[in-house]
Amino acid sequence: MPRNIKVLHILNMHEVGGAETAFVTYLHGVQDERFEHHVLVLGRQIHPHFRRAVHSRAASVGFAGRLLSLNLPKRPRFLRRARLVALAQKVSPDVVHLYGRWGAAGLADLARHSRRPAAAVHFEWGGAWFVKDAGRVRRYIPKLGAAIACSQAARRMMELQWQCPSSLIRLCYQPTRFGALSSGDAPTTLPSGRPVRIGFAGKLCFHKAPAVALHTLARLKQSGGLYELHVAGAGLELEGLQALARRLGLARDVVFHGLVRDMRPFFRSIHLLLCPSVCEPQGLVLAEAAGFGCPAVATLVDGIPETVVDGETGYCVRPELPVESYEDLGGQMGNPQQLPARCYDPSTDALVPVRLCRPEALAEAVSRLCADGARFRVLSAQARELAAQKFSASVYVDTLSRYLAESAGGR
Repeated sequence: MPRNIKVLHILNMHEVGGAETAFVTYLHGVQDERFEHHVLVLGRQIHPHFRRAVHSRAASVGFAGRLLSLNLPKRPRFLRRARLVALAQKVSPDVVHLYGRWGAAGLADLARHSRRPAAAVHFEWGGAWFVKDAGRVRRYIPKLGAAIACSQAARRMMELQWQCPSSLIRLCYQPTRFGALSSGDAPTTLPSGRPVRIGFAGKLCFHKAPAVALHTLARLKQSGGLYELHVAGAGLELEGLQALARRLGLARDVVFHGLVRDMRPFFRSIHLLLCPSVCEPQGLVLAEAAGFGCPAVATLVDGIPETVVDGETGYCVRPELPVESYEDLGGQMGNPQQLPARCYDPSTDALVPVRLCRPEALAEAVSRLCADGARFRVLSAQARELAAQKFSASVYVDTLSRYLAESAGGR
């Protein structure tokens, strides 16, 4: 009887993010008995939101920052490096599966510490946008047996920015966390005589441009429309955004829900999603909203047009403002060194400087979306259908399992 394919998944698990959520979705969805899944957490702990789910499904869980009850410091580096090597040797995997750390040659090298030849497989979730050290990337790519892109935009970012060979790259879209609703469910309907509830979901930081969402609502209110903005998420900008809402006269029109553990009630409560992100490798939250029948208005950048089909499941708006305008709008940019220098423009198939959407352009798109109730219901139904066909958990699990098995077979 053939032995199992041992997969060592390496990722951070200390926060509730898209990569972590998709990984847990895979871990609980995979039924292929060929696989034996092991998890190597790069920090010291797993976020409580995921802890039980990971421990209940993984064959083993190890921590780079912890040895039994002893916490290992980040420096000197050789301590954690020795711990990583020891864990890899203990598992002796067929595949080392790396999430998001584009250019982490040291992690890819862990494939060499298996007792049998192993393949290093990188899953690109957005790291290619943020890495600055070209030398790290040049050392990293030759160590890979495969690179999996979460979108065509992620594929092109790896090819254009980092000259990753096209033959190395596979495509696997991130899944909706909760699955798309069935096509038999009624599409979302705009309210009559009550405010349209616009949703914003994501970390409250510059990359998601939440201050732009508040200014978009202000433009909509100035035109006399009935709208509310519901914000699901936490982050460093929270207090500043609450103050900005008051300055814009929106204190009664914006609801800050904080970090929402179960997003299903949130998506069911809103009518549409607003996503003014400056960069977005795929746009997982857009796929999830689509699964609940919520059309979207979003930035025409990176992988968003793969998730929001312009004119069919929502509208995409071209970004035109320099990023420095974000602070003029009352937002906080944070450390410029942590910002991506360029993003992918799907309309020109080129890398371009990161820019912001104009709030008035987003407001116009929202108004257009809500101008015709019958048309809105059509877009809602098409959004749900797209999520079911393209971003279902079952498609993701099957596709990723196939790539991992192929990598193990060709090691």
